[in-house]
Amino acid sequence: SAPSFLSRPWRARQSNTLCIFRQRGKMKKSRTLWVLTIFFTWATLKSAGSIYGAESTSDYALLASIGIGFIYYVLSVLLLIGEAATAYLLFKQKAVGYIVGSWLTLAEALNGLLVIVITILNPDVAKAVYKASREARGLAVDQVRLDFLTSMPGIALMFSYFVLWGVVYYYLRRVKSELIVQNA
Repeated sequence: SAPSFLSRPWRARQSNTLCIFRQRGKMKKSRTLWVLTIFFTWATLKSAGSIYGAESTSDYALLASIGIGFIYYVLSVLLLIGEAATAYLLFKQKAVGYIVGSWLTLAEALNGLLVIVITILNPDVAKAVYKASREARGLAVDQVRLDFLTSMPGIALMFSYFVLWGVVYYYLRRVKSELIVQNA
């Protein structure tokens, strides 16, 4: 037989050491994995709602105002599929869920970056779109909010979107080992 240092210790000690969450042959999900699964399920439902009511969203109106409104639908459908796949794969504790989720966080960040760049390049259009979007939903519009949208603090606040997806990616990295041990 091979020396112990050449064998796979996680296979040999799987039932005792590394798989402390094991119950009746299945891994118990950690809290982080549950939270990520719920988050991606929520994101899936939110994306489905934004596709259904696309004409009332400011992102669609902003893209449509420069003639590329169809990109909103393409990106939204791709993100919806990615979010649903990630939620399902994390729920089933498949290691590929980490990979799909990682690519999804990158795609979400790039989607947000596209909207931010268009807002920076077309501040007057962004203000008009934001105002029309709020009025269509029956919400109040004041000049202070419109000015804040294209100011430096407003742009910095838009970049907080990247912080959100960075946090999601961090927690995906934390559950990666749990998923890999489960699928070993």
